[in-house]
Amino acid sequence: MVREARAITRMPLISRSVILRKSIKSSGAIAQSLEDFMSHIVHMRECIENCQECHSACTETAQHCLQMGGKHAAAGHIRLLLDCAEICQTSADFMLRASAKHTLTCGACAEICMACAEECERVGPDDRMMKRCADICRSCAESCRQMAHMKAAA
Repeated sequence: MVREARAITRMPLISRSVILRKSIKSSGAIAQSLEDFMSHIVHMRECIENCQECHSACTETAQHCLQMGGKHAAAGHIRLLLDCAEICQTSADFMLRASAKHTLTCGACAEICMACAEECERVGPDDRMMKRCADICRSCAESCRQMAHMKAAA
C-alpha cells in the first residue's frame, strides 16, 4: 500500500487526477450500493412487520367468522383466511432468515392477501373485524408486492 502511494505521487499530475476520478467513481458506486442495501433492509423490516400483523389478523378473523356462523363460516372463506395467515407467516420467515427466495413467497403473499381483503369486504361489509382484516391484508399485499419486485440483497 505504501509503495502504491509513493508510485502515485511520482506520477504526472494528469495521471493522478485520472486515478483520483476513478477512485471517486468507485466510492460513489460503493456508497450507492450501501444506500440501496440499507433501503432494502428497511423495506424488508416493514414487510416482515406487515406480514406478522396480517398473520395475526387473519387468524383472529377466522375465529371471529367461525363464531359468527352463516356466510362468515363458509369453508372457502375460512380456508382463504387461513391460507393468507400461513403465507404471511411463511413470507416473514423467509425474510427473517434472509432467504434469497423471499421474493417468490412475497409475490404469492401479495396475491393471496389481496384476494383475502376482497373476500373479507364481500362477506362482511358492515363488520368492523372484517374491515380491519381487509385493511391489514391490503397493506400487507402492497408491502409484499414491493418486496417481490426488489432485487434480493446479497
